[in-house]
Amino acid sequence: MPTHHDPPVSDEEPVPELGVSTPTSVDLVQGTEHQSEEVITPPIVQRISENDDSEHVFRFKAEMARRRKPVKKVKPLSDSSVHKQRFPNQEYGNGAFFEYFGRKTFRKLLSAIYTGKWSYEELEKKICSNKKGHLDKYLNFMREQEIARSDEDGNWEPVQDINNIGPTFEWYVTEWFRRREGVLACCGVQMEGFPQGGDLDVVAIVDSAVVMVECKGGAPRNVDDGQLDRFLQRAARLQPDIALLLFASDDKIDEKVKKLQDIYQRSTIYGLEGTEDWKLDCVYVANVEDSIAQVLETILKTPAGNYDSRPLHGLLPPRSLAANAHLAQRLGQTIVAGMEGLVQEVRAGHQQQASRNDVQELPIAPGVNPPCPYRGLSAFQESDATYFFGRESYVGRLVDAIQKERLVTVIGPSGSGKSSVVFAGLIPRLREESG
Repeated sequence: MPTHHDPPVSDEEPVPELGVSTPTSVDLVQGTEHQSEEVITPPIVQRISENDDSEHVFRFKAEMARRRKPVKKVKPLSDSSVHKQRFPNQEYGNGAFFEYFGRKTFRKLLSAIYTGKWSYEELEKKICSNKKGHLDKYLNFMREQEIARSDEDGNWEPVQDINNIGPTFEWYVTEWFRRREGVLACCGVQMEGFPQGGDLDVVAIVDSAVVMVECKGGAPRNVDDGQLDRFLQRAARLQPDIALLLFASDDKIDEKVKKLQDIYQRSTIYGLEGTEDWKLDCVYVANVEDSIAQVLETILKTPAGNYDSRPLHGLLPPRSLAANAHLAQRLGQTIVAGMEGLVQEVRAGHQQQASRNDVQELPIAPGVNPPCPYRGLSAFQESDATYFFGRESYVGRLVDAIQKERLVTVIGPSGSGKSSVVFAGLIPRLREESG
């Protein structure tokens, strides 16, 4: 059985000869049966028993509780929605399904069979073009493991009552983490205090880091805004060191990355309820072009200064927007209360003259209009620093970033105030601190 030290096996490797549990050759897959030169006697095969992972789950919950992230329950790896290897395999033993599922061609073939009946020719043309050896190998394995079968017309269909690879994808990621020495990982994790429907697909503890993985087994185009929003909510609540949105498909994800950024900046949720210190750089988005293991390994080893897969890096934290909304609500209540008091006073026939004793007069020369602090649609410049306020915390973050990084970018939608915060906030602060 391969371990995590072994390099990921690519679909492009030569296909070794398999001793399948049938006396005929691989042409059985195509429906043309003929006798092999060497007949392989079917061995007596014993089903693989389910491993008891209760001790692993206990240690996982204890470690999460120690980190003040209490877990309510987890989904067992023996869940009926997950594909399992039923019998040992001659090439990879009990780890064959794990090995194959990590490969793109096998996953695409499995997903296709879920959608309906496919002939061998259709699978070869649409899924395994130029990889006939792999198609024969994978279909023989699926039949051997009672995953798929061919009917009397030669069409392939699923055997088990499973209609998508999503749960199996979560199982694979969990199992990949567990095969690393000293790593605790569980799938279908329900956290204490999370709202209903807030289950986390996979949570792992790697060294001192908490890693959360949201697994999407389908095409990126099928992931809607609500799912992206819930991913951000879960990440904001859990506050892991890594929150990875992982697509099993090799389809482009640029559109989903941009949508995730838009949802984050429009939200008034993230930043409230104890998430003020949420690290935006913990959010990663990736798709699987070939090997799932390679993607996971790359994310775990991403250098601190590499932000290629971290779409929220440098974005304006929306907690300021949320705070403004809360302030507007409070001001609205104050105004309403003030209007009610004014109406009562007018009805009583009392008029109160406002006192001007505490009003500070500006030293404006006669005939000279005071400067207008409002800049309309124009950006604030360095000369406008006196009238620029409300971004003090963000300016502080920029100053800290400049002291640590050689290059700092300010990213945000058009009109969000990027130029103003740099020219009227950052530059004057740097001049002030430099004396």
